[in-house]
Order: sequence, then C-alpha cells, then structure tokens
Amino acid sequence: LIIAWQQNEKKYGVPKGRSASDPGLAVIGYGKLGGIELGYKSDLDMVFIRQVSDDMTDGDNPISVDMFYQRLVQRLLHLCTTNTVGGVLYDLDMRLRPDGDTGLLISDIEAFERYQKERAWTWEHQALVRARPIAGSPDIIKGFLHIREDIIRTKRDKDKLKEEVVAMRQKMRLHLDRTSDKLYDIKQGPGGMIDIEFISQYLLLAYAPEYKDMVLWTDNVRILKEALRLSIISKEDCDTLINAYIDIRKIYHELSLADLPRLVAKEHRLDATFTVEKIFKEHLGTPKDEA
Repeated sequence: LIIAWQQNEKKYGVPKGRSASDPGLAVIGYGKLGGIELGYKSDLDMVFIRQVSDDMTDGDNPISVDMFYQRLVQRLLHLCTTNTVGGVLYDLDMRLRPDGDTGLLISDIEAFERYQKERAWTWEHQALVRARPIAGSPDIIKGFLHIREDIIRTKRDKDKLKEEVVAMRQKMRLHLDRTSDKLYDIKQGPGGMIDIEFISQYLLLAYAPEYKDMVLWTDNVRILKEALRLSIISKEDCDTLINAYIDIRKIYHELSLADLPRLVAKEHRLDATFTVEKIFKEHLGTPKDEA
C-alpha cells in the first residue's frame, strides 16, 4: 500500500492532510483473509473503503480525490498480482465489494454504510461476519468497525434468517458441490467446511444482537467457542464442529500442496462430517424443497 501510495503521490500529489502512513483508506480482508484462516492457495478477498471528499489532490497535476483513490487501488492490485519466478504473487478476489463485479473498486465510507443497511443481501452480511481491517487509516478503520458492529448486531427474525442462510447454502451446493457416487467434496459437500462456516455465521448474526462481545471475532473457531461460553451451543457440538473444521482444513492443505482437487474417496469421508451435517440441520433446518 505504501509503495502504491508513493507512486501515485509522484504523479498527482495527495489528498489534503493524508500521507502514506495515514492514507484516508482502509483495506478490509474478507473470507479466509479476514477470518485469519488462509490456506496455501487461498485467494485474497479484499474490499477498499476511503474517506468522503470532493476535493482535488495537491500536486502539480491534480486530480479529484475520488480518481486518486481509484488509481491507488488499481496500482495496489497491479503490485499484488505481479508475476514472480514462483508465479503470480497473490490471487485476488474483489467480488465481495458493494454491487460485486459491477461496482466501483472502492467505496467511500458513507456509500458503504448505505449499501450495507439498505441494499445488501443476507449472504453479504454473512460475508461481513468474516471481515477484518488489515491496513489503512485508523479513522477509516474505526468507521468500518462501527458499521460492521451495527449491521451484525441488527436484530433479525431468526426463522427468516435460517431460511435465507439455508437457501444460500443450498444454492452454493447445487453449483459448487463436486460430490459424486464415489467422491466426497470436503469443502462444499454436506457436513464439510462450508457447512461449518455457515453455522458460525448464522450463530453470530442470530445472537450478536443479544451478546455484544460476539462481534469481536471473525474466525470460525473463536465464534464457536464464544457461542459455547454463552451456552448458545453445547460443548459436544462445539468440540465436534471445531475438531471437524481443523481436520478438514488439514486435508484441504495437503491436497492443495499436492495440487489435487478437494475430493476424497467416499470411504475416506471423515465420520465427523456426518455429525456436522446433523448439527447443521438441528440449528438451521433444511431447504423448503427437502422439508
């Protein structure tokens, strides 16, 4: 970020009162990056939020502050995807930003808040569960954390929330689950990695309005431990979910390092995943077409 800033600064100057160490921008990690759960081949899911300003930069060739930040993010993305001897530096995924692929690369913080409160879908609030600031200005980071807490702690109808979370999980499974008669998909299959993540996301959205401290966590393990501490889930379920998640991710890492797909023979499916499947149905139910 500092390198990208310095390159931009030489061309256009900077927004008033900002510097490389206080850029008026926050980089928000989502997904495995935000959840502190990166694997060997994980994409970096990122969203960029900037200050609100209609000013111009202070250089010899000034541009609008909005354009400055657009070009700053473009330069940062270029640096992150640089080709090295070992391949591309990082694989990036920007689709979790407001309006997805059709949205701007960067939102000002007021527009981001309006989107989350007025237009975001439930699955986008699930994604916000795992969102964590990873770089940027303290004031923008503070603003983001306030928005995140406000959204996550919004009181929801639990039955409707369950219905929407289960519907999204079913949609993902139909499109992404590679399980077959002989093979089991450890990530997208029933009782697999994503089912555990959806359970933790549901628990946070459902119970954070009652228990403020739940919003502190973005990773699945600590969300589940907090749910246990608050007696939202049983110790047996908590231990099953956490141990299954760790074991599945271990296998996932091994397959990634071997450059193999996320599939194992059906007879090698972990016993715990059958229990996870049962826990998922107990807490969230089943899709309407299966009920």
